[in-house]
Amino acid sequence: MYNIFITVEANNLATKYATVGNDFDGMSFRIIARKMTKNGQAMNHATARNILHSALAKIAGSIMADASICDQDPNALALTASFQSAIGSIVQDLCIAKE
Repeated sequence: MYNIFITVEANNLATKYATVGNDFDGMSFRIIARKMTKNGQAMNHATARNILHSALAKIAGSIMADASICDQDPNALALTASFQSAIGSIVQDLCIAKE
């Protein structure tokens, strides 16, 4: 099993984005893409990132529908660094709790 944790990086104050970090032995999008390609699923790092964003949008949409708390587009919310960081923290806590 691979540990994938999301960390927030910033090139400047206006641009924040989440990436799969190495802080917890995670894999970068490029490494994920190489492993997927090696296993027969041709992929580049942008595709790996887009798959993560799509999954996060589904999570955001489900949370928003259940809680009726936000009128924001789930896709837009899923692309925010704060949402991605929060989901990464939840996953990290769940993985640590299982150990």
